[in-house]
Amino acid sequence: MNATLILGAGFSHIAGLPLTKDLFNTPDIPRAKSKDVVERFKQVQFAWSKWKQENSSGTAEEWLRLIYEKKLFASYGATWEDALDFAMARLVNLPPGKNAPYYHGITTSVQDETHRHFWPFIRERFEIKSVVTMNYDILAEQGLKKSYSKHRQAPLCFYGGFPYTQTVRMMKDVVTRKHEKVPLGHEVAIYKMHGSINWANEPHSFKIHDDVRAAFRSTREPGSVAIIPPMPEEEIPEWLTKVWEYAKSALADSYIWIVCGYSLPQYDIALKNLFKEAARKTRGLEIYILDPVSESLKSRWEALVPSETKIYALPGLPECLETRYWNV
Repeated sequence: MNATLILGAGFSHIAGLPLTKDLFNTPDIPRAKSKDVVERFKQVQFAWSKWKQENSSGTAEEWLRLIYEKKLFASYGATWEDALDFAMARLVNLPPGKNAPYYHGITTSVQDETHRHFWPFIRERFEIKSVVTMNYDILAEQGLKKSYSKHRQAPLCFYGGFPYTQTVRMMKDVVTRKHEKVPLGHEVAIYKMHGSINWANEPHSFKIHDDVRAAFRSTREPGSVAIIPPMPEEEIPEWLTKVWEYAKSALADSYIWIVCGYSLPQYDIALKNLFKEAARKTRGLEIYILDPVSESLKSRWEALVPSETKIYALPGLPECLETRYWNV
């Protein structure tokens, strides 16, 4: 039966990336392209710390939304662009080298052993037709490959909500601008609900890159990362509306939802409404929650979905990747 994966920050955290709540909780300056960017990142750290002093229960998502909406009283001098660049630099583990952002992308092989085990384990048990992810990183795309070799190769997925036939330019040599056009696969639709680190709003166009260059530019003239913070559905920008529309349809067509590392936070009302509406259209829905605190998350899903929905609370990664926890 058709199944949809729902991924949150916990899925990426097991691979070494920070949880969303910890994006700005670091004494270190993230990797920056220039001294000017370093100074901007220092201002972001200062602004975040000042806001947290006055809003101890506030979250990184709430702070980002305040800045995104240009409520400057909450930003203490930090801009949305600088805060976004800071967060994105934290959400990718780049190898050394000034041109590394051009070679790290969705065609790059996955290195994390838990993720390496996760994808074949899940796909052997379920027919994964779609992935709905709230994460900005590209770990899902990097995991959806035919094999986990060191060779760069196209993922098996495509980005739902955009034209079906998609091609990215895989950089071969930054100096000579030599690249290879790589068509994305058709097996799995991946819906990035808040944008992605490899998407960019560029002058006169919206572009999907193979790599993460847009997050590490020293100037924003070539374009900036296409990402939004959690917000009401009616405020979602036009370039993202089809993603939400198609994601809802994909969820409604799925009989199984596998929720990994996503806590269904109270502030994300738009997503809660989306899941609620999709669940009403699905008969015989089953939900598997993969999370260290899955038992406590179970009640949140019960409040959204029809009463006959079967919900299974499993351990988080990597413990859940044992056959004894699954009834399939």
